[in-house]
Amino acid sequence: MIYYRRRRRRRMAETLITSSVIILMLCAIRILFKGRIRPTVQYSLWGIAAARLALPCFYPVIRWFGSLQSPWSIMNAAAPLADRLAVRAHAVTVPSGAVPVNPGQLGAVHAGLENAAANPGTALISGAEQAGLSGWIVLFLGIWIAGSILLFLWLSVVHIHMGKRLMKQRTPYEGPVPAWSGVPVYWAGDIPTPCYFVYFRKKGIYLPERLQNDPEAARHVVVHEACHAGHRDHIWGWLRCVLLCCYWINPFVWLAGYLSKRDCELSCDEAAVLRLGEAERFAYGRTLIAMAAGRRTPWNFLSTASDIGNGKKSMKERIWTLAHHPKTGPVTALVIAAAAIVLIVCTFTGKMGNGGGAKGAENPEIREQTVLWAEAFCGRNGKELYAMYNPDHRDDFYDMEMVQSEKDDAVISFGMSSPWPMDSVYDIEVDGRNAEVTYYAMTSDPHRWVWKEKLTWVKDGDSWYADQQEFHTYDQVTTAQEFREAYGETLTGGGMDYRTNGLGEGLNRNAQGDPFYEGLLKPETAAEILLNLHSGMGTAAAADGETVVTYTFEKGDSVELTMVQPYGADGIWVPDEVRKDGIQEERTEAAADSVPGMAEIVALSELPKDQNLLEAIRKWWPEIPSEDKENETEAKLNYVNQYPFSYRGETYRLLVSVLKEDGSLDYASVIREPTGEWLNIYQTPEAVENYGMILAGGEETKEFFETHASMADYVTYRLPEGLTDSGYRADLGDGGGGSLFLTEDEDQKARLEELGRYVDRDSVPDAWLAAGGIIRWNADYLYRRFDTGSLMETAIPWNHTSYWGELISVEDCEGPALLEPLCHDLYTPSSLEEAEKRYGPIPEENQTSRMWYVFFARPDSDVMYAIYLNGDLYKKEDALKLARSVHFKEEAFTP
Repeated sequence: MIYYRRRRRRRMAETLITSSVIILMLCAIRILFKGRIRPTVQYSLWGIAAARLALPCFYPVIRWFGSLQSPWSIMNAAAPLADRLAVRAHAVTVPSGAVPVNPGQLGAVHAGLENAAANPGTALISGAEQAGLSGWIVLFLGIWIAGSILLFLWLSVVHIHMGKRLMKQRTPYEGPVPAWSGVPVYWAGDIPTPCYFVYFRKKGIYLPERLQNDPEAARHVVVHEACHAGHRDHIWGWLRCVLLCCYWINPFVWLAGYLSKRDCELSCDEAAVLRLGEAERFAYGRTLIAMAAGRRTPWNFLSTASDIGNGKKSMKERIWTLAHHPKTGPVTALVIAAAAIVLIVCTFTGKMGNGGGAKGAENPEIREQTVLWAEAFCGRNGKELYAMYNPDHRDDFYDMEMVQSEKDDAVISFGMSSPWPMDSVYDIEVDGRNAEVTYYAMTSDPHRWVWKEKLTWVKDGDSWYADQQEFHTYDQVTTAQEFREAYGETLTGGGMDYRTNGLGEGLNRNAQGDPFYEGLLKPETAAEILLNLHSGMGTAAAADGETVVTYTFEKGDSVELTMVQPYGADGIWVPDEVRKDGIQEERTEAAADSVPGMAEIVALSELPKDQNLLEAIRKWWPEIPSEDKENETEAKLNYVNQYPFSYRGETYRLLVSVLKEDGSLDYASVIREPTGEWLNIYQTPEAVENYGMILAGGEETKEFFETHASMADYVTYRLPEGLTDSGYRADLGDGGGGSLFLTEDEDQKARLEELGRYVDRDSVPDAWLAAGGIIRWNADYLYRRFDTGSLMETAIPWNHTSYWGELISVEDCEGPALLEPLCHDLYTPSSLEEAEKRYGPIPEENQTSRMWYVFFARPDSDVMYAIYLNGDLYKKEDALKLARSVHFKEEAFTP
């Protein structure tokens, strides 16, 4: 499996930007200082560009270099461009069994993180195992890599071919050779131009045989090529060619290759004249003019050989330089040195970060160690994390929430399939020796959650080791305080900004025509879903030209968010920003005046059961316009105000019915929406007498709220369109209970009725004849097998049940999950025989009930869940979508 790691993506983007700036600046220096700078100095400046291009190769060795930051870095201005290049270069392979995201969903991951993503030292790496691929990005990277490989192969073939040719036709040169050279000289037939060439460590200067008739020119050429050998230009030639292979996609690198080759020749001309003596300057120039007549190609700078010819166009510059003999004056030298230093500072350092700890006093070693820790975490590398853990507290490592192994296990299993920070987007904040990592975990829906990890670093000798002080998953944000902890007071540009983290576009495509995502088409439910808000209710309203969602949690604390539709009027809603002072951690008067709570309902039920009750209701909560009142008809005798609220993660409504005739109170009741259970707080005396209705007092109301068992106590999920939850049933599962799903579709109802028409209902569980359901078991006897954290096998909890399809370990679920297609026998042989005698032949497809079950379990718990859909009514993909919407509460796996 290949990963294009985000750290490498960002460094690639930074390298492309900074090297381009260096090359442009060096070109400017070439022009501005022409005739005022020695060729050797001019040539040496290209070393800055080469070093910047080669720098990413050395980050694994000199990691500290990647964390260097500077207020003068050009990346402070170019960071947005680097972010776009980095995130759009993201590509990963999808492992078998994973459900890919639609193309482009992860094409642009979080680009606005101020700390970890802001500089190479805190850049983000990829531990991804599932994600969607953007087709054009894959094509771009494929062309880049293929081009690099082909160009390198071509250069290698040309080099080998030229070497063999020279080896085959060379003959010893018997003319004068400089004593300081030490490089053998050969005649080499009709080669186009003299050159210095190294073939598998065999060095040689090769001359065309036409120079045999011009001993002076041959002597000049030998000195020139010997200077190339002395400058080790065969090494620099290979470096130039390799960098061109790596960065051939950047036209500025081609420009640098071409100009650096010309400057290489200018430098050797200068060195050759120094060796030959000033008296031979013009004679040497005539030799250069003669050599220019050799055959050349415009791509000669791709050759690793150092040759004297270098083409007619560059010859003019060389002759001009020889004639003017430029020298570097003290002022020019000072300016050039200063420019080089500024250029290095501006291009070899990263953008200044805004994160962690005392400003300006951040320890770069701690940040670098935290990056390494986060890399290993995202890559699920338990072995590396163990090695980085404090040796004095190594046993504590196995207490970490994500460690799935025991102390004596041979292999350290770390992490889970999903949610997981699979695209490795995270923030880092450092304060002294303490660090906090904010991971943005995700599934391929796609959807994000925030996890926060706090580390303390200790140093032992030259090594740093970590202790995990705290790890918190904000999978369910149930209070305004948790909202502040998870997201802070801003969303724009962060990991939860669905406009910039690359997930919004994919969600919008998915929502078009797929009812699974219909909640994203309303601002109040979109805020709840995308920001993982629970145990409350959102309301949307227009304010100051914006759509504002106020989400009120169970205890009355609230958050206010602006919501936008970035993908058009028919597109999904995504959170825009937290409003100023929009996080209210205490129950406000406004919240109390608009949203009931369990305490208020109990207090209401304790009041006298008379018409004064309506006055108390109006005093506590304003009259909400009733749909019945707005659409009055003669037949209507009353209208109903409805006040939605939530308690313990379940939704309720206070219904207040008022008679139209005289405005008196008709009834006041509370309904538990998932189950349809009613609690009567007030009924008219006539209704109580005639129908024997019982009115709840304070204690009965408390019992109604507190003693109700619900699957919402353990788990939440989003049902497919047309399904409703029947409410909690204790008879499902073993010690755990469950809930059945009811269908509203008439065709589905007819199919279920047909399936159970002749079944003995006393012996066949209702769960086998339902459209679906969810079941919880609390039983240690149920077998389950795990492999590297994945659920691979479970015991079948029922008799008369078998598999009708293959088991599939499901990715992108919250915890280990396994799809098990199970077939329930609705009849025993004897009951089938009896039914057919009585009712006639029963079709084979009506003798069994097929279900798509997705089981959830954890290695450290005896609790197991299964959520399922009827196989006659739904496809496997529907069951997988439902399973991926499941979210477990903290106590879900507590026996």
